[in-house]
Amino acid sequence: MDFDETEFKTDLDTPGNPARRAFLQGYSETALRLRKQNLELADAGSPAADEACRGYLRRMIREIDI
Repeated sequence: MDFDETEFKTDLDTPGNPARRAFLQGYSETALRLRKQNLELADAGSPAADEACRGYLRRMIREIDI
């Protein structure tokens, strides 16, 4: 992909920017999918599923710095 990383970061940091809205929409959809998957894995008997997904979400939040 060929894009200006500085401009992209500025777009993500700007409330109301279409790039920010699209990014946050994708983030929300991913978080929901992970939560659903986590529940399915926990129902199947995976004790590590809950902690793994919560850790992944914590990392995502730290990385996007919102």
